[in-house]
Amino acid sequence: MIGVDIKASDIRSVHRVAPKVPNDRPKNIVLQLTTRRLRDDMIAAASSRRTLTTTQLFGSANSAAATAQNTRFYINEHLTLKNKVLFSNARQLAKSKGYKFVWVKNSCILLRKNDDSRVIHIRCTNDLSKI
Repeated sequence: MIGVDIKASDIRSVHRVAPKVPNDRPKNIVLQLTTRRLRDDMIAAASSRRTLTTTQLFGSANSAAATAQNTRFYINEHLTLKNKVLFSNARQLAKSKGYKFVWVKNSCILLRKNDDSRVIHIRCTNDLSKI
């Protein structure tokens, strides 16, 4: 459905993780693939189909999809708690300073003010002073 063929042998592990703040949404699913290239292909394919819903993926007859009531879902990199907090702080600061792009690639937090500006790599909280 998202344009990447994944076989069972391509999956190293899969499990659910609870959110930091409890809520009524389902737990996130963490899928570890056997190769980075497959992971990158999957993330790129999912990014180009951001409006994909659970019903489109699983069909309306599936009980999980029916329960989710046509919910959008996202495929992103799984970050460590430290990087998750750093990414959140970078997004907030970038928004307040008018940055157009904040993203994660290969667990690296990256920012760009506009289409023509250089990319800033955020490695730690001290790097936020670069913004």
